[in-house]
Amino acid sequence: MDVKWSIFIFKVPVGDHIILYNTLNDAMVKLKKDIFEKIDKHSFTGLEEQVNQLKDMHFLLPSNFDEKKFFMNELALKHKEDDHLTITILPTTACNFACPYCYEKGINSCIARYDVISELTTKLHSFLKNNFIKTAKIQIFGGEPTLNWKFVEKIMPVLTHIFKSFKIDYYTAITTNGYLFTIPKARFLQQFNLDEIGITLDGPKEIHDKRRKLKNGEGTFDRIIKNIDDILFNNIVPSIRIRINFDRGNLKKIPELFLFLKNRYGTSKINLTLGHITTIPLGDYQDVISYSDLADAYLYLYKEAYRLGFKMNEIYTLGALCLAKSKNSFIISPIGRIYKCLSLIGREQFIEGDIHTTPLDKVKDYLFPELYEDCFKENCPFIPLCHTGCRAESFFRYHTIHKRFCGREVMEKVNREIIKLLYG
Repeated sequence: MDVKWSIFIFKVPVGDHIILYNTLNDAMVKLKKDIFEKIDKHSFTGLEEQVNQLKDMHFLLPSNFDEKKFFMNELALKHKEDDHLTITILPTTACNFACPYCYEKGINSCIARYDVISELTTKLHSFLKNNFIKTAKIQIFGGEPTLNWKFVEKIMPVLTHIFKSFKIDYYTAITTNGYLFTIPKARFLQQFNLDEIGITLDGPKEIHDKRRKLKNGEGTFDRIIKNIDDILFNNIVPSIRIRINFDRGNLKKIPELFLFLKNRYGTSKINLTLGHITTIPLGDYQDVISYSDLADAYLYLYKEAYRLGFKMNEIYTLGALCLAKSKNSFIISPIGRIYKCLSLIGREQFIEGDIHTTPLDKVKDYLFPELYEDCFKENCPFIPLCHTGCRAESFFRYHTIHKRFCGREVMEKVNREIIKLLYG
């Protein structure tokens, strides 16, 4: 039998077994080590059933199968036939918080101009006439979007009218610091298929209030919790995504926040996202956790959250097929500049167009297929997960987005421990 192992297999030894995870199709299988070793040596006698199962799940492939060619062709096809649209609206780049690690430091604050709405309407109509879009997401972002809520109230009916006229299913998401996101604002977005609310908390009250305070120095924890109470206890959405930015300054106190959230809301109403504070573009923020220590820090928080019953991501990745790499994703700044990456908003070299002059289908994405070459040379099993890494990380670290950002070592360590925890 002329077969080979897929390069997309991540192997995790657990006792006298080995877990194989296929990062391309998300398949997983647990084999006894002696059986794996026999198959690895092409000793298939008596193991025909297991071998056929492994072939069906694409762990084993014909020896002459070109995985690189297959993957890159599938990636190109998926990119070309993408029928999902994401429009990210920034009502303002201003913020009422003074977070020390803000990645938008140094960016000029501005308020959205209303002519952006009419220009976006024109460009969006043209784009939808020329491109097949099946589903859409309206993402409200910032700065802090609640600081210019009148713009949100103006643009939402316009966008949803366009999607309805093209018979496109859509939903709305908002990312907010939560301080001014009150019941009336949440109920307003309910009219437009509100599906996701993202709010950041950086620890229990005494920690959060030191890190995520108002510009006048006042704490924000109590008011944010009041707003979360109102949203969840009034069933405006079934759950809220709570992002927790972690670094050396708050790492050990975050489990107290986990417990607080569980006791107040239970675990089904809170979706936890653990955000590693990375390179800060400006300033000398000292609490960043280095990539050499990131795996241990992330696993510490992951295991604490899992122990309390929170549902956590089963696979960890640095990078992905994010908005920046997607063909039909556009970030519209308050003055109509078009960007591809949320972390690069406000930096002139990453303006990819202007809503007043640029057709949306002329905006270039950041997929960069040529960057996959080195990943395949290294036979990295995480290619289908990280897709050559984060473009913003590449810029902050290497001063270019045209270089891959490899997080293989971190992904190997974190995913090995997660798989052992969940399936060992």
